[in-house]
Amino acid sequence: MRQCVYRLLAEIEIDPQNYYYSSNSGMLFNKSGDVLIHFPNIKSNVSVDIPSFITEIYHGAFAYNSSLTSLIINGNIKTISDGAFLGCVNLKQVVLNEGVSVIGSQVFKDCASLRDVFLPRSLILIRYKPFENCNDVTFYVHQGSYAEIWARENNFKFTFIE
Repeated sequence: MRQCVYRLLAEIEIDPQNYYYSSNSGMLFNKSGDVLIHFPNIKSNVSVDIPSFITEIYHGAFAYNSSLTSLIINGNIKTISDGAFLGCVNLKQVVLNEGVSVIGSQVFKDCASLRDVFLPRSLILIRYKPFENCNDVTFYVHQGSYAEIWARENNFKFTFIE
């Protein structure tokens, strides 16, 4: 149900008097503005650099966003919630900056165009099938890191970075 309704939104505007939510640049946030709850599908930005004031990306926040092609996630986000980027069919590149430590379940599931994913040394946990149906992805990892071990154990292509 959420997928169908949210896919039609071009932007979100919340009354400043709302006790629970806020909006900024058409996006939905919690009241304090540090948790990104929803990024509209029809936003013109196809390359997104998550700002450093955001500390959490909510479950499904970008799900089924067909305009997203590249993504940089700041290190203030420690955990990427389950399904946050599920079904972003045009997403090609993801960079997780140092500080990100957990990738939730099915975060990038069905991102069929995903080719390059840069994983930080700080990563300590990758949950259930976050890259399911991403068949031609290459992971860029640090030698000896958790990310290297995970990629090797799950038979993913990987390349070392410094």
